[in-house]
Amino acid sequence: NPIIPPDPPQPRNSNQIENQGSGSVHVFPNPASEIVNIESSFKIAFVELYDMNGRPVESIISISRNVQINASSLSKGIYFIRVTLENGTHSKHSVLKL
Repeated sequence: NPIIPPDPPQPRNSNQIENQGSGSVHVFPNPASEIVNIESSFKIAFVELYDMNGRPVESIISISRNVQINASSLSKGIYFIRVTLENGTHSKHSVLKL
């Protein structure tokens, strides 16, 4: 019988973290220049944006499944996003600002 190799990993245009019981959180596009979209299958309670040094840049309180961050005024670099869902679970993502 021939051995069939696994499919190669597919490139993604978003960061996705699956947490058991929390659904999924998608952050896109990545890299971003204007708007960063955050979508979840559960309601997002809070979004925190940090720079590379861990300094808070922006905090957003939400009651929706979709949040947008205006990245147009951010300096180029890498930022970290912490998403807290209404069920208390957290996910962390990195975003490159162009």
